[in-house]
Amino acid sequence: MTVACSTGSVEPVSVQRVANETPQTFLPVEKVSSPAVLLQSEKESEAGDLFGKFHCDRASYYIIRHPKERLFGAEVVSITLFYLDSALLQTKYEMRYDISLILINQTGNCRITGLNEKNRKIISEEWVVKRTKDGLMLHPELDSYELIWRLPDRELRYRFTDEGFFYYERYRGYEQKLKLLEAICN
Repeated sequence: MTVACSTGSVEPVSVQRVANETPQTFLPVEKVSSPAVLLQSEKESEAGDLFGKFHCDRASYYIIRHPKERLFGAEVVSITLFYLDSALLQTKYEMRYDISLILINQTGNCRITGLNEKNRKIISEEWVVKRTKDGLMLHPELDSYELIWRLPDRELRYRFTDEGFFYYERYRGYEQKLKLLEAICN
């Protein structure tokens, strides 16, 4: 299902889990800077802990715990950097709080996918996004879903589950390159 999200100056709906944390900056999806701004190359990833090297040492993963960076004004718990052939192709941000409403109120059209039967049913049979005087809001019973934005060179995803809140930035072709490396090296 595609959800039309506002790109105007709609104020974000306050989220109880954010504990009255006021977002500092909002970036429209098309202006979200690449995670490469944080770390330009694998050599600079020494700021994070090397989690491991895989697939003929051509894939490596770094974890930065308790980074100082904020994403959409919200606190980031950890950042996992995924490199293939020394190129940063995916970044995973574990968020301290749910930022789905911030993303929906500040970005363009997105797709929403239910991650279990209950959420798929809500998405297919009920309203998903509603405009209120405070901005856009999601159906209150949604509790396991993914928001997806497809850009020409990358894909952005936000996963809301009982395991946490995760924001991904993945460059196009990452999964194909990873599968190719797995096939070559196994």
